[in-house]
Amino acid sequence: MGKKRKKNKDQVPVFELTELREFIALDQRRAERGAGFHDDWELPSDLLSVAILDAADPGSVSPELALKAFEYDRDALLRGISTCQREVLAWDEVAAESGHPVDKGEAAAWRETEVLLTAALRLWIESVKQPGRTLESEPETW
Repeated sequence: MGKKRKKNKDQVPVFELTELREFIALDQRRAERGAGFHDDWELPSDLLSVAILDAADPGSVSPELALKAFEYDRDALLRGISTCQREVLAWDEVAAESGHPVDKGEAAAWRETEVLLTAALRLWIESVKQPGRTLESEPETW
């Protein structure tokens, strides 16, 4: 956010007002572009489940596990992919403007999640197209 300028009587760092304004403006630009989730738009539980599992053990969520997290629901997967795409675009814009590594990391994380969900969607489609096999009849084989 900036360099510490001085400390007040309680020894809390005080920052220049211009630096604080820049930080607030950056956060507002993120929100305007739809980057990040806010109180009025929460992350859906299926997508949140994938994010939590991946955060706990990065790279451990397979397309099969993601498909289970989405309860084999194609429409939910499509909504998840769409959410990821919107987040990638928003965070890419913010990252291009700010150059901040956190913003670049957010864009990359959403892009990876989009790839994962697309692979899960491929599994769903491939399973339905096989004669005599449906997700409902053999979900335990995943």
